[in-house]
Amino acid sequence: MERRIATWMHQNLGMSVHEVVPVAAGLGDTELWRLRRAPEAGDLLFRRFDPGAEATARREMLAMEAAHAHGIPVPLVLACDVMDDRPVLVTTWSDGVLAIEAIETSPSESRSIGMLMGETLGRLHLVPAPAGLSPADAWITRGGPALGPLRSQLERVPNADQLLHLDYHPRNVLMTPGKVESVVDWTNTLSGPPHMDLARSRGILKVVAAGFALTGERLDTNLRYDAGMVEAHARVAGADPHPALSTAWGMAMTVDDLAGHLGKPQGWVTPTLLETLGRERDDLIAAAMNEAH
Repeated sequence: MERRIATWMHQNLGMSVHEVVPVAAGLGDTELWRLRRAPEAGDLLFRRFDPGAEATARREMLAMEAAHAHGIPVPLVLACDVMDDRPVLVTTWSDGVLAIEAIETSPSESRSIGMLMGETLGRLHLVPAPAGLSPADAWITRGGPALGPLRSQLERVPNADQLLHLDYHPRNVLMTPGKVESVVDWTNTLSGPPHMDLARSRGILKVVAAGFALTGERLDTNLRYDAGMVEAHARVAGADPHPALSTAWGMAMTVDDLAGHLGKPQGWVTPTLLETLGRERDDLIAAAMNEAH
């Protein structure tokens, strides 16, 4: 496969690649390779999607191009194409360390790292979603059928035409000391209201705390990061005007997303965890309905 990628790069993009190195992926559905080139040219990232995922690859391209145009640190898209009947995306390589590694190395810095990430997410939410990114209500349905009772409330949420990442967490952000270098993995991107994206990020944190049974200092680190992210995001994008509704949606999307990872190799999602989180989601939905009345 590595030789095939190098040949494809030369034939289609006119680029010479010295080495093609597989990159370990997370729970996502793409395969990754680092393309090593001459130092002055810079390395690239080659992503291969599942067959039929052309729309997903195009959404990622549109989102990253819009984010870059507004000064958000993201990989530059060099090609969105097809190789062997499968969509591929070629971008610049992102330097830095994953934010999760920075937090684990210096837990006392978790709040400041959260603030850097919250500020970047807030700036992202000032970016209008590009035309053709997604249907207007796609963000609502992304939360799954459990959100049916909240549908009418969700349809009235303002500013539903902004750019959302929807998988913004410390494993999808690369950093150098004191700076966010790149926001990666835009597979979930849609247009929608900014605070739903923040709630989704916070939902992921809750799931991690529950799934890995975080306690003591590890839980405190998680909470400090969360507090910093929320504070910095509010400074840029304003306070959440509908926190109960956002929290319910964020947990609903997270539960619906996790259900798709159940049983995956090297996965940590269990039926018991999904059941527990489903009950919490339903309680949050009930709270949002009560708040509306």
